[in-house]
Amino acid sequence: MPSINKLYNQFKNDEKVVFIFADADGDLNKSGKYMADRKFDMPVYKLETNVPKQIFAGSLPTTIIFDKQGRISFRHEGIANYADKKFLEFLNKLKAGN
Repeated sequence: MPSINKLYNQFKNDEKVVFIFADADGDLNKSGKYMADRKFDMPVYKLETNVPKQIFAGSLPTTIIFDKQGRISFRHEGIANYADKKFLEFLNKLKAGN
């Protein structure tokens, strides 16, 4: 979470990058408290419908990145280092549309 919070802060004002953090356990208050207690700046949204299994199969955390056409460009289940130079290069390349 610390590295994705850092990534969020790095790109939060970039109109070409959108972050959606969804509460997957059905307790938005608990998720909000978790984020606030750890001083994470990311907003968390409540799911209103089921998410298709090809996007979220139940593993927390799950990270999905879509390209400009809405295709899945990256999918990862579990913890990851989003501050990694290669990940930032991938995101910037995707953002540029290359």
